[in-house]
Amino acid sequence: MRAGLLVSAFLLSATVAASQPACLIFVDCIYVPVRGYRACGVLQPVLSTTDAGAIEIVDELGLPPDGCTCIHPDTAAILDANPLDPQLDPIFDQIQAAARVDCEELALELGADPTPCATAVINKASVDKGQATDKCLFADGDIDDDPDCPPSGEDEVGFTTTDEGTDTGETDDGGVVQIPDLPKQP
Repeated sequence: MRAGLLVSAFLLSATVAASQPACLIFVDCIYVPVRGYRACGVLQPVLSTTDAGAIEIVDELGLPPDGCTCIHPDTAAILDANPLDPQLDPIFDQIQAAARVDCEELALELGADPTPCATAVINKASVDKGQATDKCLFADGDIDDDPDCPPSGEDEVGFTTTDEGTDTGETDDGGVVQIPDLPKQP
């Protein structure tokens, strides 16, 4: 009798589960992080003025202003194959915007006019994808296709960057580290 009740309960719960909309299996809503690359590039030489005269905006090591952004491994493959591919223009724009901010900060540190930084241009040939890093994580798979699953990111930009990196292992006290919601590659 008891076995019959257990089988009936199991069949009833399986029938109810099968009639529910998607995302029934826990795995359907798990985000799978993929390591991306931190692509960086430098601005072409930026000249400005100080009270003493003309000056090139560089850091204390003599390096030009630079900027970085995270790119998906698929985008990194495009960068390797053809750095001038028009698909990469949004990536160059992000790197250029970050480099312009760096330029303005350096100009202020040098006591120079930061105005030329606003029109400075990234040297596309200088963009390097570097190595895959945990600081650039992407969510891969078809996890966002199910409306019952939570969204994979708030900004939907296509990448996320954390300065601390992300650990998916166990903490020192034995707890499990949660992987944050990660945007899906567009």
